[in-house]
Amino acid sequence: MIVTKATRLLKPLLVLGLESSADDTCASVVSSTRKILSSVVLKQGHVHEVYGGIHPLHAQEAHQANMGVAIRRALQEAQVGLSDLDGIAFTRGPGMHGCLGVCAGAAKALAGATGLPLLGVHHMQAHALTPLLTEEVPPEFPFLTLLVSGGHTLLVLARSETSFKILATCDDESIGAAFDKACRDLRIPYSLGNNGSPGSALEAFSSLPSTPLPTVSPGPFSLALRNQLAFSFADNAAMIASVGLSRLRRGRIDDLTVMQRSKWSIEECEADFGIESID
Repeated sequence: MIVTKATRLLKPLLVLGLESSADDTCASVVSSTRKILSSVVLKQGHVHEVYGGIHPLHAQEAHQANMGVAIRRALQEAQVGLSDLDGIAFTRGPGMHGCLGVCAGAAKALAGATGLPLLGVHHMQAHALTPLLTEEVPPEFPFLTLLVSGGHTLLVLARSETSFKILATCDDESIGAAFDKACRDLRIPYSLGNNGSPGSALEAFSSLPSTPLPTVSPGPFSLALRNQLAFSFADNAAMIASVGLSRLRRGRIDDLTVMQRSKWSIEECEADFGIESID
């Protein structure tokens, strides 16, 4: 059978998504039928616990060690090869610049070698649109979404796949950073949690019988945010692949020279293609 463009469209599209914006190395294969065929998450909490939070250089080195393994496992678990894929998606930003460079470099190398479309996805856009992939009955636009990840805490109005309005964000630090500091100051081992993260360790710690706590110097505390809507206080690649599929269907493909963006507002997630949010 000769596979033409028309016959190829009859089969579900498959996208490999790569994520390394902070401290998890992730790879996933997602189908246009809203099926997550594989989702590999390689954690590195044991590397950062001694620093009381993510150490950018050590995180980058761990991603470099883990990315190849994550990609191979994702393809094996999905029971597909590179020739079965229709695109390569990766987290372009926001995130830690050096960490972003690992998934960007891997995705660009795979796209360059195979000729597959390259899809640089906005991290928060992927978070916001995750319900479209995971919910049995996906929400209809417009809808409100609360994005709580390691480096971001946002209340966002999602008006479409490409149009978002930030209603509230952090005045100082994200809730993820607050978890890191709480674990460090209370000397709670990450291993106490079920996935080796500060958040899960705090949750497990709160359920333990009362135990003496180390002395912690209070403050400085944030002041109340008068007349201001703001907050004051984790990832996988499936959501990246899912938005990559959306981009692929809409023909919004990145050039192989595209670079990662460590700072990037969700309101400008597809501005490179002339798609901008309207207030």
